[in-house]
Amino acid sequence: MRSGVVTNRRKNVHPGKMLATFAFGSRELYAFMDHNAGLEMHPVDVTDTAWLAGRNDTLRSINSSRAGRSRASCRP
Repeated sequence: MRSGVVTNRRKNVHPGKMLATFAFGSRELYAFMDHNAGLEMHPVDVTDTAWLAGRNDTLRSINSSRAGRSRASCRP
């Protein structure tokens, strides 16, 4: 986003906007998100619908999660 490679300008729905459901990260991430007019936060039942995906000519999605093991699952 900072370098201008991703602009979201070609989106048919929410042009120029990033849509997200949640964020977990560093102070730098939260500073980027704070009062960012190019970011909209929505519930998952809005962001992950086939209707929304189908309204844009092309779709690029970044889904990531942090997965970890509990201590119980690490026991021999």
